[in-house]
Amino acid sequence: MIWHHLNKRYRQLLEPGQIILRLKTRRDMISSTVLWEEGGFWREAPMHPCAFTPHYVYWQGELSRETPDPLPYLFCCRNHKGETFFLSDNGKPFYYDWSHDTPFAPLDWVKDAIFYQIFPDRFYNGNPANDPPGVKSWEEKPTIEGFFGGDLEGIWLKIPYLKFLGINALYLNPIFAAPSNHRYNTSDYFKIDPLLGNMGDFRRLMDSLHSSGIRIILDGVFNHTGTDFFAFKDILEKGEKIPLYRLVLYPQMPRKPGPFLLSVLVEYTQPAQTEGHQPRGEALSAVGGHLLDQGRGYRRLAPGHAQ
Repeated sequence: MIWHHLNKRYRQLLEPGQIILRLKTRRDMISSTVLWEEGGFWREAPMHPCAFTPHYVYWQGELSRETPDPLPYLFCCRNHKGETFFLSDNGKPFYYDWSHDTPFAPLDWVKDAIFYQIFPDRFYNGNPANDPPGVKSWEEKPTIEGFFGGDLEGIWLKIPYLKFLGINALYLNPIFAAPSNHRYNTSDYFKIDPLLGNMGDFRRLMDSLHSSGIRIILDGVFNHTGTDFFAFKDILEKGEKIPLYRLVLYPQMPRKPGPFLLSVLVEYTQPAQTEGHQPRGEALSAVGGHLLDQGRGYRRLAPGHAQ
């Protein structure tokens, strides 16, 4: 089996005229090439393994082209038996339109950053007053549901330790309000989870990190929510016929939601023409703007989003 998808995971524009193409095959494939047409001739470029799983290989190849015309391409793979396989788009070449994409431009400071990732609940308990009932002692074995009381004040108190390690950037797992210790099931993007602190604690942490020369990245978690999120509760209450929402369900609308929801509510769209509602992009920008205001304008990133 051979897979290629028309998204940025499999087609990544590096700069105008230069692109990386990726392919997924079973482990029995020993070579892969990408074929593309230019100037009336088909050309061939090798692909190299870039990642492995127990059953699959991910290949990638880099193409350069001088003309901005749409790029027709297909793939050729060979297995250990010497058999040759071609992958096309239902018998036709795949096409890439350069005009519909922009190169990914990483921020300059990231290239020299030394990151330290923090799972807030398990880092340091700086303020026992905000611990939940039944908080575990620091020496106990972690569980899926258990809380250990780590918080934003704990991170703030440990800034000298972080500086001693030589890091200059932090990546924080989610800190938005959520019912779980991992907080990937967000219930409110505009609130700091009270078990971690409040917006005052967040601002103090930002000020101190900035003064210490440490940047911060927040995990945005915008592609899925928890079942306590207002939109999901609204859908459960009013049903799938409600006109404001367009859903992508996987695999179907749950009858009895569990404690959190991952990759089920993939897209929640509020049409712009409906009074009092915003498109999803504007809603996410509002969250980012709120955090930038509270963080006094410090740059922050989230997976798939940059501000």
